Amino acid sequence: MVHPEDREGLNRAINEALYAHKLFNMDFRLILTDGRVRTVAGQGEVVFNEGGKPIRMVGTTQDITWRKETEDALRKSEEKFAKAFHASPDWIVITRAGDGKYIEVNEAFLEITGYSRDEVVGKTSTELGIWFDHRDRMLMLKLLNKNDLVRNLEVSFRIKSGELRTMLWSAEVIEYGEEACLIAVARDVTEQRYLEKELRKSQSQLFMKHEELKNLFLQMENIRREWEQTLDFITDMFILVDNMGRIKRFNRAVENYTSVSHREIVGRDWREFLASHGLQQNVLQPGVEIYDEAAGKWLVLTFRRYDDGAVSGDVGGVVTINDVTAIKTAATQRGTNLDHSH
Repeated sequence: MVHPEDREGLNRAINEALYAHKLFNMDFRLILTDGRVRTVAGQGEVVFNEGGKPIRMVGTTQDITWRKETEDALRKSEEKFAKAFHASPDWIVITRAGDGKYIEVNEAFLEITGYSRDEVVGKTSTELGIWFDHRDRMLMLKLLNKNDLVRNLEVSFRIKSGELRTMLWSAEVIEYGEEACLIAVARDVTEQRYLEKELRKSQSQLFMKHEELKNLFLQMENIRREWEQTLDFITDMFILVDNMGRIKRFNRAVENYTSVSHREIVGRDWREFLASHGLQQNVLQPGVEIYDEAAGKWLVLTFRRYDDGAVSGDVGGVVTINDVTAIKTAATQRGTNLDHSH
C-alpha cells in the first residue's frame, strides 16, 4: 500500500525504531485499492522484553491528506506572493500595525528610496523621515481607521537623497505572520506629474499663441475688408493677378463693367478676360488712352509686375484700368478755348 517513492524512507524509519531504539514518527503516502492517494502521519514505538528483544510495535496512523493539501496550497500561494512582491515595479512594504515598523520591503522600494534593507527593516517611516508632509500621513491613518484601506492617495515622499518623489499610495490591513500588519503599495508618478505639468504649460502657451494669431488674423482680415471696401468705391478697375497671369482679386468696378459674377472671373487669364469684353486694344497698348465706344469712355490700362517672393512668397502683377474721360474732355475743352481765343 505504501507509495513507491516513500517505501525506502519508511523502511529506514522502522529499522531505526527496531535496532536503534528510536521513536517512529513519519509522514508517508498510501495507495488505496481504488487508486486514490492519501497522506498519513505514522507515530509509534517498539516494545522490548527484558532481554532487549523487540516483541511488539505500538502506534497510530492518522489521515492528514487535507492538512497536506492545505499546506501545499498555502506554500504555493506564499511562493506566488513572494515572487509578485519582489518582482513588482511599484514599491511594496509590510509594516506592523502595532508599532509601524517595517517587516519587509521589496527591491523597488530600495531602488527608489536609495536605502538598504538593513537601514529600513525594524525602523518606522517616521524615523526615516519618508513622509514629507505629516498631514498626508494623518489623512492616511484617518482613512485606514474608517475604511481599513486607502486607494491611490497622492503624497510626496522624501527619499534618502533628500529628493521628493510623488507617489500614488494604497494600503490595506492584513494578517501576516499571525499579527495585524499593513501592506502598502506606492507607484512613482513623479515623471508623469512633471510631464502633465509641462503639457499644461505648453497648452497654455499654445493657447496664448493661438489667441495672438487669432487677433492678428482678425486685424489682417479687418484691414483686408477695409481695403476691399475702399477699392469697391473706386470707379477705376483694379485686378490682382498671380505669376501665371490668373486673376486672384478685383474690385467691384470690374464686375460692373463686365456684368460677370465674381465666381466666373476668379482664375481667368486677365488678358483673355479683358479682350473678351472689348478691351483688346487696351491690353495690346498699355498706357495708351483708347476710346471705348460701348462705354463711351476713354480708358488707359496699366500693368505693374511685383515680386515679393523673398518675403512673403507672393509674385504677380497689378492691372489698373483708369477712366480718363473727364481729363480727356477737360483737355479738349482747354484746347478749343485756346483756338477760340486766337
